Amino acid sequence: MRSFGKICEVLPVDESRATMKRMGEARSRSHERGICLTPQACALIEAAIQRKWLESGEEGKLTRAGRAAILDLSVPTAEKLLAGRRVDRSTAKTSCLRAGVEWSDCFVQCSDPPVGVRTVDEAKSPPARHTISTAVWGTRALLVLGAFAVTLLLPGEGAQGDWTNEFAVQYHLGRDLYQAGDYDQARATLTTALRLARQNDGSKETANALRELANIDVATGSHIRARELYLRALAVKDAFNDDVGRSATLERLGDLQLRLGNKAEAGRCFRDALAISQSKEDVMGAAEALRGLGATAYQLGEWNAAEESYARSLEAVKGLGKHDFEVDIQARLALVAAARGRIDEAERVLQQALDYWSSKNHVRWMAQTRLRLAVVAWTAGDSVTARQRLKEAKRGFETVGDRLGIVEVDNFDREHLNTLSSLNPKAVTQEVHPSKGALVLR
Repeated sequence: MRSFGKICEVLPVDESRATMKRMGEARSRSHERGICLTPQACALIEAAIQRKWLESGEEGKLTRAGRAAILDLSVPTAEKLLAGRRVDRSTAKTSCLRAGVEWSDCFVQCSDPPVGVRTVDEAKSPPARHTISTAVWGTRALLVLGAFAVTLLLPGEGAQGDWTNEFAVQYHLGRDLYQAGDYDQARATLTTALRLARQNDGSKETANALRELANIDVATGSHIRARELYLRALAVKDAFNDDVGRSATLERLGDLQLRLGNKAEAGRCFRDALAISQSKEDVMGAAEALRGLGATAYQLGEWNAAEESYARSLEAVKGLGKHDFEVDIQARLALVAAARGRIDEAERVLQQALDYWSSKNHVRWMAQTRLRLAVVAWTAGDSVTARQRLKEAKRGFETVGDRLGIVEVDNFDREHLNTLSSLNPKAVTQEVHPSKGALVLR
């Protein structure tokens, strides 16, 4: 191929200038097509690179050049790609395929306009969603790689390990995206995991992926579809006698039934889940089922039963390091305390919970806690504070696109304060008890 200079030498001056201009415009268009990968995508590609390195049997440390070779890129370009800096879309897609990662448009974080330039959409956009730090993605990748390394040491596990480890990457990444409130990317990633499981007749994996997809549907307000997915997951669990997985799915289905106002059905789901978890000595499963029974009793206004179930749930996880879970249960107990007139105690516990979630920058749970604080303020007869807290809660739910959270805020507002309602009244998805202040809360 002739160089650019050689091409220009054989052209008339005007045509040479026109050629230079066209090539400059082409280069500019190529620059505009540049994309940045999300931290999740970078971690996923890094995990795939590490896996290929382990498969190769090479000794020593994986070097910068080694990473680049696996991606078939130069070292500088490989480092840009893995750092989430701008590269050509075609380069990113090809590199994903070479690493063994199925490309998805949800990997794209930005089209990266010129430095210092803000687009109109950026100027008008709400605060960024809660995201998971690169360190967390790196930890997730290392965990997956550790699991993969173990499978390499087990005889006869090679073929099975190929798809199950890729499933693990997609499944856990999807769950993390869900926890971060990034529902679109979570759905795309878990759909990939589901496809892998079905292609390889993985019954347990199929049911788990269905359950997580249903969780996303609950969060985004697609309750009918969520219920269908939970039931499909249960059918698979039943067919293959996966009691532990069945317990977790029953707990989720019970939570959905409670939100739909089907308290009797919810109670049955939670009791069945508790029985299974106890028979299998699944401590965490039992704790989650007890939490559900506590929530059912709370919605029924049965404060003693709610307090007992929550206390048993808290005791079950004592010493296990389940700090997020403990904070949630303590916050639920605070709501019971408020319903019994212990407002100061409820305020103190919920403020501690808000400080905890704020320290983790977990926007969705910060919003959830503010909603709980609004319930306490309303219970105490302080409508001004309740309104302010509802506004703050709604802003948080809107930031992460949590439609279910928005519905909960609007439902409580519509029933008690009538100040923020913005959804159609038909959007109400659970019963509220004005006389007791009970509300379905996650």
